[in-house]
Order: sequence, then C-alpha cells, then structure tokens
Amino acid sequence: DVCPCCQGACEDLVTLVGNAGSQKVVVGLCPQCGWIGYLDRPTTNWLEQFYREDWDAGHKDLETSGHWSDGEDPPVKKRAPSRNTQTLLSLVGRLELDHGGTRVLEIGCGFGGALAALKEIGFKHLVGVEGSLHRARSAAARTGARVHTGDFISPALQAALASDGPFDLIFSSHVLEHVADPLAFLSAARSLQRPDGNLIISMPNQLRDPAAAIIFFLPHLHSLTPHALTTLLARAGYDVG
Repeated sequence: DVCPCCQGACEDLVTLVGNAGSQKVVVGLCPQCGWIGYLDRPTTNWLEQFYREDWDAGHKDLETSGHWSDGEDPPVKKRAPSRNTQTLLSLVGRLELDHGGTRVLEIGCGFGGALAALKEIGFKHLVGVEGSLHRARSAAARTGARVHTGDFISPALQAALASDGPFDLIFSSHVLEHVADPLAFLSAARSLQRPDGNLIISMPNQLRDPAAAIIFFLPHLHSLTPHALTTLLARAGYDVG
C-alpha cells in the first residue's frame, strides 16, 4: 500500500476485527512521513452518501432546537465565534485582503459559522461546500451565500465552483482527515484558485493529538504529522508558509 501523502510504502499497524470476525479493517503507518490511517478506506460514493444523509442526521432540527454539536457556531442564536472561527479571522487579518473584492470558498462549511463571521466583517463574495444537506440549507439561510452540496472533487461540483471562482482564499477546517483521497482534494482546491491565492487548512495534529484518538473517531480516515501535511500540500502545488 502507498502512502497518500508522500507515496512511500506503508506498513500494517493494526487490524480491527468486527464482533463476528468476518469484517476486518487494516490501519497502516508510513515510516517516511508519519501518516497513519485506514488502508481499507470507503469508496467516494459511500462517503458522499454518508455525509449527505447520515452525518449528524439526528440534528436535522438544529435550526429550531437551539442545540448543536462539534463545537460549531450555532445556526441561529448569535454567540461569540467558535475557537476555530476566531483562529480563521486572525489568519485572514494577517493577509490584509480586500474584503469587498476577495472571492472566498469554504470547503465543509457546516452550519455557516465561519462564513457568517466573514460576512460580518465585510466579505461579500462567499461560497460554501457542505456534504450534509441539512447543514448546507442552514448555512445558506444564515449567510445568504451560495452553498453547494456533493462530493467536492466530482466533475459536476468542480464545474459549478469554477463558475463562482477563481477564488482568492480557500479555507477548510477539520475536513481533510475525512476524505478518501487527500491529494485529489487539495489538487482540486488548487485548480479553483488564482495563482497567488491563499489556502488556510486545519486538521488534528498527530504530534499533539494521539493518532488513535484521531483515527478511532469514525469517520476520520487519516492522522497526519506536520511533515506529512507539508509534503501533501507541496504535491498539490502549494507553497507552505
């Protein structure tokens, strides 16, 4: 098996066996870059259906219930931005972007908390992608932004996003560890950006979060070291700063 980050040869780390003994999933390790993840990853079609219909399905009434999960900003009630959104705003501030003219895309926009925060400080051209249908509807209603649903790397969605771009800024928080093919994901993002565009991406850091805690939270598929992420970004055409 080949590492999705550096293309090195992976080693089997542990085999997870179901109660009946017939279902087995292998977790692998790349000695070169430190990637740890599932060697038996779900198909793209399975993942798309899972996020569209099943992910957080018990919270479809969040818009009216006033409850939410995963530390995200609430979909309706106005509260202080989440820690992830505060970090994003800080990084965006360092870029000194033209709020009125900058085209922004968030991949995995959830209930729209980050897009709403950017709108509040003056960004006007905001687009989101969200796999969950009910989260996408909530984000669109909350922000007024165009929010696409579906598999981010699919030709249809890439064509739709290309008509909204090219983007000056793309950001994605805690999404990369969920995707079947992280290189295809980042390469697709790069193709939608201006040559001098910026990417802000966050995910669990294996050096601070135990790999087992990352991997054994379904549906996390990857645990990356900073070296693995830097290698992956370089392969996708990004200069890491």
